[in-house]
Amino acid sequence: MSAPTHATTNRALIFQGPYAMSLGEIEMPAVGPDDVLIRVRAVGICGSDIHGFSGKTGRRAPGMVMGHEIAGEVVEVGAAVRGTAVGQRVAVQPILFCGHCRLCREGRTSLCLNKRMLGVNMGTVGGLSDYVAVPATNVFAFAATVPFAVGSLAEPLAVGESAAAAAGIRAGETVAIVGAGMICLAILLAVKERQPARIFVVDSIDRRLALASGIPPPWRGSGRRQADTARTQPLRRWARRPAWRPRSRSPGTAAASS
Repeated sequence: MSAPTHATTNRALIFQGPYAMSLGEIEMPAVGPDDVLIRVRAVGICGSDIHGFSGKTGRRAPGMVMGHEIAGEVVEVGAAVRGTAVGQRVAVQPILFCGHCRLCREGRTSLCLNKRMLGVNMGTVGGLSDYVAVPATNVFAFAATVPFAVGSLAEPLAVGESAAAAAGIRAGETVAIVGAGMICLAILLAVKERQPARIFVVDSIDRRLALASGIPPPWRGSGRRQADTARTQPLRRWARRPAWRPRSRSPGTAAASS
């Protein structure tokens, strides 16, 4: 095990109930032989966090620490960890999978039958804390030149990549994306990589369409609630492609929504 290079206290924003959080100290995470300890440097606020904070969904329980879009610096590694070193910048895959169930054995770890999610399930500590411990298999290193705030976008970008892969989009197709929120913008980036002939983004909120319109290449659009382009741009991958592929389908128009 590496020598610890971190503080001994762990501050966290603790959810107390709808619209209520408090700043307190919690235990430092235990670092097992296959784990890494991460000093959190940036954490995204997911839409599900907002809904949980407001009490609308019931998916966040009092006493828990939210935050699953995490980027930070490795400050300690377990004795059995190889390939991850203290000082590395990493993005966190927040789904804690068992590795043994049928879906895990098929490589579909995001659908693990026994999964838990950092900052979502009780018993896990999310990124609204100074430190989190996760299995080394759940971290992905990124370059020191990449800001931590950008690294925290790996999780939503991976969601977009997964949606585009599941849709089976092929070059030359026409694609419709219903919605222009954060996840749909991530889908848009992944779709553009697949070189469709045209992309239509539909939303009722103009400021969201303005964000979509600002993603190069420039949109060649028509209409207040629609943007469309005939060109594409490669997307640098922040996470692995899904290990599964959808069943084959006949040529046509692909669509994704979120």
